[in-house]
Amino acid sequence: MNDLAIPDRRVVGAKQVLRALEGGRVEKVFLGLDADDHILRRFRALCKEHNVPYEEIESMKELGAACHIDIGAAVACLVRAQ
Repeated sequence: MNDLAIPDRRVVGAKQVLRALEGGRVEKVFLGLDADDHILRRFRALCKEHNVPYEEIESMKELGAACHIDIGAAVACLVRAQ
């Protein structure tokens, strides 16, 4: 999760993570466990479909802090180094 602090390696937010997943650029997904259930179900299924590991983080606030943003994040990911 420490790599989420590197701006060039992270993507934050459901729409952006979805685009990265569809583009095949994602190394690992992080999910805030207090996000809406439909978001969690959707991204768990997408991770399985794309063979991408995911890690569940205790809260959206904690995930946002790991990404160095001032708000909570439901979903974030690490993208492959280019």
